[in-house]
Amino acid sequence: MVSGLRTELAALAYYSWVSSSSGLDTAVLLVAHPHPVVEEEQSAQRVELLMRALAEAVGIDTSGQVLDCGPRLRLPESGRAGVRLGEGPACLTARVSDEWQQVAAHQGMATLVMGLDSMARAAAPQEVDAYVRSRQGGGRLLWGLLRLAEPVHPPGCTDFGRYSLFRPHDVTG
Repeated sequence: MVSGLRTELAALAYYSWVSSSSGLDTAVLLVAHPHPVVEEEQSAQRVELLMRALAEAVGIDTSGQVLDCGPRLRLPESGRAGVRLGEGPACLTARVSDEWQQVAAHQGMATLVMGLDSMARAAAPQEVDAYVRSRQGGGRLLWGLLRLAEPVHPPGCTDFGRYSLFRPHDVTG
């Protein structure tokens, strides 16, 4: 499944922030298909199918329940986070802030959010906030908890997301 989607995976957009609630910091990573969709074959329906397939590969329940996806979070180097897909070495890789990485390492986990709708690659923090808030109750976001994998800094993680844009955002409620 993953090998045939390599080009689309490399084009995904990643948005990360640290959310603070009730005195607890949580590292959050949002993955969305970039907008605008340039080719007709990448319709809204195709974007949703891709994001649902990715969610399933990570272990996210596509019916809307928040599940523990297991030890899929990797911190391969400073400023990077990897999310292992399936059982092989393939992973989505995003640039994250040092604060994000420290919080994820300290908590031993992070929250992964898969957006089923496309979003502008260069979205400003308030646009990311609006995206999350407007889709939160409508089933357009799929949520999972990623636990830190051992080893934390694995060699040979196949990187599909190296071309994705990093945008630090604080989208706290």
